[in-house]
Amino acid sequence: SESDSASGDDDDDDSHDSDADSEAESDSEDSEETLFVVDAANVAMRYGSSQRAFRTQGIRLCLEYLERKYRRCKFAIFLPDYVLSPKIVASNQRRRDRARLTGDDVDDFSKKIPDDLPYLLDLQRRGILHATPSQDYDDSYQIDYARRHDGTIVSNDRFRDAITKAPPDKRDDLASFLDSRILSFAFVGGDEFVPNPDFRLPVRLKKTPTSKKKKKRAQQRGTLTTTRRRRAAA
Repeated sequence: SESDSASGDDDDDDSHDSDADSEAESDSEDSEETLFVVDAANVAMRYGSSQRAFRTQGIRLCLEYLERKYRRCKFAIFLPDYVLSPKIVASNQRRRDRARLTGDDVDDFSKKIPDDLPYLLDLQRRGILHATPSQDYDDSYQIDYARRHDGTIVSNDRFRDAITKAPPDKRDDLASFLDSRILSFAFVGGDEFVPNPDFRLPVRLKKTPTSKKKKKRAQQRGTLTTTRRRRAAA
């Protein structure tokens, strides 16, 4: 009887360990990374709105806030090639300076001239920022990526142009998606990124365990049940 009891205690410890391991594994499987597709041009121009400039500090503050707020998150940023090319940026700077001398509008140039190009290129090297062809509509890349990867778009743009460009039979679906997936924001006091407090991340469906994992968990539950019966008999 003492031998059975000792054996039962050992089995009970083992089964508890297995059960704990199973729970940890389950938690790991169910906790997925939250994807934020950051409308970098929109964020940078909002931060630099008082100077009508592309201020990359806005992007930095946005990413830092989201990393602090969400335990597991990842980012995808899309910008046109011309914003990431040192030669094109330098050319646009010269054109902007000439426009200022002649009194012409410089707003269009400002959107194409980031104040910290090395920072953007570093994000690109890290696989966070992705270049789009200059002639393409970069918003389309952002929206498509967010839809395919269940992401949230960080932007103050309502993407009405994208909805208008969509086929008539798909406009309602696109509008519904954007309505629930756009996280708007503000900058307060110069250096504080403040997301819309009324926004709620969409509920993410948990992945269904594979049959192999189901079988393993069933076996672990069976071991625990057997151990309890042995202890009761002892």
